[in-house]
Amino acid sequence: MVMLLLSKLFSNYPVLNNANYFLVLPEPFAFYPLDGEYKAAEKENRHSPGILHTVDLTVGPYNESTGAYKFFGNNKSYIEFPTDVLQVSQPQSITLMCWVQPGGQDGPLFNYAQTDHGVGIWINLTGKFCYHEITNGQEFHTDASLAVGEWVHVAATYNHKTGENSLYINGVLTKSLNIDLAHLITTNFPKALMGVKRDRYFKGKIAQMKRYDAALDGAQIMAAINQGIKLVGKYITLK
Repeated sequence: MVMLLLSKLFSNYPVLNNANYFLVLPEPFAFYPLDGEYKAAEKENRHSPGILHTVDLTVGPYNESTGAYKFFGNNKSYIEFPTDVLQVSQPQSITLMCWVQPGGQDGPLFNYAQTDHGVGIWINLTGKFCYHEITNGQEFHTDASLAVGEWVHVAATYNHKTGENSLYINGVLTKSLNIDLAHLITTNFPKALMGVKRDRYFKGKIAQMKRYDAALDGAQIMAAINQGIKLVGKYITLK
């Protein structure tokens, strides 16, 4: 169990870790807190805000009263993000991460493309966290399902220089697979969607969506999680 002290935690550059060396965490390409303060706006106004569709503010991962959005598991409950500001060069490394509280119905947490194959992170039909493969729609998922009704931080990375595709739960590497080099990151679609794709509708809560144009490692992902902590108590425990 990892105990995180809630205080003024880590600025973006650099982060000093317990091994007494400097860990460099790059700036996220986009960070959407998805809370009562920012709604669906990007935190630093680097990109256009998302558009809310039948989602409600709800209690977040740190017990903030308006720290997340609730999705109702139907075709009217989603957030869309304009991809004219979210596209990446191809081939490219990427990290997608967020806090999620599954509500018992599978669906996309964040996904490019509505009908075609696009890179994305999902809760699949068996409740497992998964990363949809970049070019042909293949699915790479955790071995264990996520607990319904419990907050968990999920992250997926792809490193185009090594071909490594990795999944992290609460900052801990859970699964890794080499899918070959130089896959194309498929993001050139009219919009990216959170909560819906075709007839798949996510039910649950999502907070703090981040995208990096790099494949972060476990220490960097943990630092990125720490950056999002809000002072609402003394400690938070990641299982």
